Amino acid sequence: MKKFNLSIVHIIDLRILLMLLGLLCILKGHSQITTPNALNIGDRLPNDLTEKKFEVISHTGKDYIKLDEYKDKLLIIDFWATWCSTCLATFPKLDSIQLKYGENVAILLATQENSLTASPVIQRHDWRLTSIVNGELLNKYFPHRFIPHCIWIKDGKIQAITSSAEVTEENILRTINHSSEIMKEKKDLPRDPFQPINRYATNQGAAIYFRSTLTGYIEGTGGSGYRTREDGSVYYQFNRPIIDLYKTALKISSSQLLVEMDDAYFAVASNYDPKNLYCYQLFLPPMVDEKKIQAIIVDDFNKQFDLHGRWEKREIPCLVITKQKKVSSRSDSADGISMESFVKKLNYANDITDSVIPFIDESGYSGRIMSSISISVLRKDRCKLEEVLESYGLSLVEAVRRIDFFVLSQI
Repeated sequence: MKKFNLSIVHIIDLRILLMLLGLLCILKGHSQITTPNALNIGDRLPNDLTEKKFEVISHTGKDYIKLDEYKDKLLIIDFWATWCSTCLATFPKLDSIQLKYGENVAILLATQENSLTASPVIQRHDWRLTSIVNGELLNKYFPHRFIPHCIWIKDGKIQAITSSAEVTEENILRTINHSSEIMKEKKDLPRDPFQPINRYATNQGAAIYFRSTLTGYIEGTGGSGYRTREDGSVYYQFNRPIIDLYKTALKISSSQLLVEMDDAYFAVASNYDPKNLYCYQLFLPPMVDEKKIQAIIVDDFNKQFDLHGRWEKREIPCLVITKQKKVSSRSDSADGISMESFVKKLNYANDITDSVIPFIDESGYSGRIMSSISISVLRKDRCKLEEVLESYGLSLVEAVRRIDFFVLSQI
């Protein structure tokens, strides 16, 4: 009787084991089908990547391309996004290279964003660059944390993985001519925002200037944010010019900033030259008041950069939105945006060189504003803006007002 019971147990155990092994095989097979292996330098492109039809934005009129179309050229895939100012700053250089070496080189942009988002940015400039959109498959084969991220492909094989800084005429000619010189490989760093950036700076050879902490350019990282948890909070910005450090900390656009310097190049650094970029990190007790955080950060920046940044009231010409006696032709609607958001968008300026006359709301209008014309157009076309406002019983008048500006000057 005991032997019979033991055999039943063994049979049941064996069946369970076989079922588990079968399930494991299914899961493993599914994983291999849905998740392609990341490609590295020296790997050949698989057929499912070269034969895949990718949706593109192109000045040539093409809607789709295959990577196989570029098999006889040096192909450089440059990952980008519309919000990445560093990416956009490199496009004129890439466009010039494409125009000069087009017979032997193809520069192909790639973004995960869709054509509705990416197309206006590409078409705003006279670039002859083609961009893949909805490029999730490329991201799976070439995973990365930060952009720009460039993949060099020649003869169906990955030759290099670099930052956009390595995309130069010299490196392109070396690659075309099969030079053995190795380019600097881009390796993105895994980053914990609660770890001191001193560690990353030391690993990347960046100078440390100040500990809140302030450092020089750190290759392989980027972004900004504020995080909080039980034991404290951390505020950080990575690889930004001085002007952007102040703007991001204060949550203001360039239209609220006055730069009063004889030579502001080192502070603006719109070309994103690494020697003019800085990283900053500040540890704080949890849930510190936002105004207090901003005051600490501005004080840090002022001390370290020998600048005098402060809020001041200035009397300047403004465009003031007021209420007309005339009744609005629009009925109340839940669509559109609030007047506060509308004015904030009108006042937005990304570049310090943009000339924006401040808009002020004195209408007392509490409804919502809706327009088929983009606010970026309304900001520059006063007639169209007045037509939109008039339909809400509002008008636009010129007047001098005393308003707040953040003023940045040298000590």
